[in-house]
Order: sequence, then C-alpha cells, then structure tokens
Amino acid sequence: MVTEFYCDGANMKTIGEDLKTVEEYLKAAYTKAETVKNEIDYDGKWSGNSQKTMAAFLDLLMQYHKAFIHGEDAPLPKGIEHLEELMKSLEEFYTNWKEYEDLGKI
Repeated sequence: MVTEFYCDGANMKTIGEDLKTVEEYLKAAYTKAETVKNEIDYDGKWSGNSQKTMAAFLDLLMQYHKAFIHGEDAPLPKGIEHLEELMKSLEEFYTNWKEYEDLGKI
C-alpha cells in the first residue's frame, strides 16, 4: 500500500484536465446509452426475453453511470469541484506567501 502521495501543481492541473475529459466521455456515453435504450424499447427489432434482458442490463448500467456523473452527490463532479477549490486555495496561499512569512516574524 502506498503510504505517501506527492503531487505538484503541474500534475494536479493535469489530473483536473483528465478528470474533465473523463467526465465528457462519460456524459457522451450516457447519451448514447439513452439512444440505444430507446431503440431496444421502441424500435421493434428486439422482442421477448432478449429484449427484456438487454433492456434490464442496459438500465442497470445507465443507473450506475448516472449515479457516477449526474446529481448532487455524484463523485466525479464533486472530485473536480474539490480539486479546483484546492488549486485555488494553493494559488492564493502562494500568492500571499510574503504575508505568511511575515506572520513568522511576529
């Protein structure tokens, strides 16, 4: 198990960009899944047990997908939001570094 984690500002920025890319791909995949689900449910090419089985499988997959990227507590957008807050806080900290150094003189 890793006991230490080091990530500099450049790597954190890259992580943030990668997370946003992942989010875009997941949203696009979800949109495509909605299209496929509608085709399975309504185009008439699927029927019987194969239609029910595929519709149920896709529905479960879409629920998982939706929980991951959509909604108030979705982990991916929350992670991006918190990473951006951290980056902003670190930027403010280092921008005001002189003030922090001056505190040590008091």
